[in-house]
Amino acid sequence: MLNSVSNMRSVVQLSNADDALNIEMPDEHLAKKQAFANSCGAASLLCVAKELGIEKIPVLAGSMSEQVGCDTLELDNRCESDIYTITSGNDTQRKHCGNLMDAGYSMPDGIVTAGRLLGLEMKVVETPTIFSKALSWFYPDAKSRLSGIGCAVVNGPNELAAGQARIEAMAVTLVGLPVGLHWVVQRSDGSYMDPATGKNHKGFSELNAGAKQAGHGVLGYCQTGISIIVSKAL
Repeated sequence: MLNSVSNMRSVVQLSNADDALNIEMPDEHLAKKQAFANSCGAASLLCVAKELGIEKIPVLAGSMSEQVGCDTLELDNRCESDIYTITSGNDTQRKHCGNLMDAGYSMPDGIVTAGRLLGLEMKVVETPTIFSKALSWFYPDAKSRLSGIGCAVVNGPNELAAGQARIEAMAVTLVGLPVGLHWVVQRSDGSYMDPATGKNHKGFSELNAGAKQAGHGVLGYCQTGISIIVSKAL
């Protein structure tokens, strides 16, 4: 969400472990800058799906893929738009809006639904923190909607295994005050991809530094304890 500074939001506590990371970024690490103000969850899922070897995207009625007659999963705005339509709930009559620029956040149940359609295993994990409790207050129906699609929230933390990735919810702060949410990708080697900037980072401290740089030093990230662990379905 950082392509629109007014939509970015989070605080940050730096980890000493991140400062010790000195790794080269593997060639298979992809990155994409989100195409819409609130499509960070969709861009994150798209990158994860590509890195896990997903090659096809479901061609749904009215989707851009249907309009152009293409079902390959590419790291492009066509696929991000189709995924964002699902993750934002814009594919439902209740929430539908004509312009994806006006669509809202990608909620966990929307990301899980889109991931399953892509052939991915999705597990929502919560490590209780002050931020996860606040999110439960702001979005009281989030867990019930997940239960309704057969994806109960489990207590974390869960370490990532090879072949897994994490779509992680960050709180974004403006001069230390939480002002919103942002989804990023974390991989099993500890690296991150931030769709706000379209860049990869070696660890959390570097991710946070990138957010601060893009936000003129007044923005930062803080881990909320809520994430979605993604793996390729067997």
